[in-house]
Amino acid sequence: MSEALRPDVTKTIVRALALCERRLRETIDEPQMDLQLTRVDDVVTDLDRVLAPVLDAIIAAATDISGSPSRRSHEAAARGVLSIVWADLIELDPERLKRAHGAHDLPEAWPAAQRRLIAAVEEALAELNRPPTT
Repeated sequence: MSEALRPDVTKTIVRALALCERRLRETIDEPQMDLQLTRVDDVVTDLDRVLAPVLDAIIAAATDISGSPSRRSHEAAARGVLSIVWADLIELDPERLKRAHGAHDLPEAWPAAQRRLIAAVEEALAELNRPPTT
């Protein structure tokens, strides 16, 4: 493979380490998040202390390989999450649930709720795609 086409392995490693850092920090912060549909049964009061050495090791590893912080777009991340949510909602389509899982006992409100959810996701995506106003 030519040098021009070869991926920058350091950047690949730093991106993976950055994802690990985000996941660990999200886990630490989850009990303080205002999540309405998830409950943590066993809050570890000192989880930040327990995970701190792992976070430190992640940062040290990036430093050891002379990796610079991974740049990412918050807007692109939001688009990506919305795309995943949209796909998950499509999988929960009432007809699909009936065909794939024999789910004939769906909550009566689900078809309308699913349509509203898909519309909300599509509107959010459209808003992210609109050019910024100055």
